[in-house]
Amino acid sequence: MITVLCFGNEWHGDDGFGLAVYEELQQLEWPSSVNLYFCGTNSLMAWHQMKGASKVIIVDAEQAQSREDEIGSLNWRSPEELLAASPRNLHDGGVEEMLRHQRIDLDNTHHSTLFTILTVNIETISAFSQGLSPAIQRSVPDAVNQIVERIDNWEASYAC
Repeated sequence: MITVLCFGNEWHGDDGFGLAVYEELQQLEWPSSVNLYFCGTNSLMAWHQMKGASKVIIVDAEQAQSREDEIGSLNWRSPEELLAASPRNLHDGGVEEMLRHQRIDLDNTHHSTLFTILTVNIETISAFSQGLSPAIQRSVPDAVNQIVERIDNWEASYAC
């Protein structure tokens, strides 16, 4: 089972990237082995959506770390890479906290799950602003194509 979890807040400007990707993914036909979910902003509530998944793709916006990070560029990261770059605390409830909690999950069901994360570099989160900036909107189709390609590769390798 492959699960795609899209995160973000459509009322915070470019943080709505995950919802835009989710809406595009919903327009495609998927095998029964693929589940798509929009999780909003509370990633700690996403555990039940991962039950039975052997692979999980997480989609989220990430504030650019430096001026060299191109706004709108897509990045595939491992959980370790994302955690190393994220100084957030455990009160934020974001993707980083979900990955940190995965290690201490009491039922140990997610320890063998392969997690991979697709982020888009955003400049800033604009509170109470709906809609994506042009640079982030242009990244949505590429993100969808990359997710489809990754899932197709996983499905093909599973079939062998």
